[in-house]
Amino acid sequence: LARALLRDPATISVDEARRPAAGIDQRVIHVARADKRAALIDLLAAESCGAHERVIVFARTRRGAERLSRQLVRAGIPSAAIHGDRSQAQRERALEGLRRGRVRVLVATDVAARGIDIPEVAQVVNFDLPTTPEAYIHRIGRTGRAGRKGAAVSLCGEQEGALLADIERLIGSRIPAEGRPLAAAAAPAAPRRGRHRSARRRAA
Repeated sequence: LARALLRDPATISVDEARRPAAGIDQRVIHVARADKRAALIDLLAAESCGAHERVIVFARTRRGAERLSRQLVRAGIPSAAIHGDRSQAQRERALEGLRRGRVRVLVATDVAARGIDIPEVAQVVNFDLPTTPEAYIHRIGRTGRAGRKGAAVSLCGEQEGALLADIERLIGSRIPAEGRPLAAAAAPAAPRRGRHRSARRRAA
């Protein structure tokens, strides 16, 4: 039916929608949650990440995006945040700053990043892994467009191993990783009251 009604219809398979663009170099860095900010600053300061290249950093929450943007600015990295609490005018200023080179890093939430078009993004960084694997495809699809090369780096904390596994299951391959996966800290066991009571009785 589509071929009868449309001229040269494009066909997109489900498998293609699940695969990142071939030009995107993906990697994972296993790092403790408390060390993520330092790891991000080191990543942005590395020689492989050009000082004038556009970078989008994804955070999970509005508050987290705002805080991270301020921390990058304090570290000397020109940055701006876009999230649901920002007005349309504030979002447009942030995007214009990125396009004109006044801002190097855009820290965004998934919702705020929908529908925006930023050409020539060199790198996408997942500061927080997305809660759905499909969001990973959408995030890193901001780079490596129009046949260009791009990079996607995910900082995987000790609580995010399951999210990474879901992503790798969706794309059908393991993502090259630096460091070893970190075990989530176990919650301290609650004291068993009965034992203490019996001990006190024996001591009495």
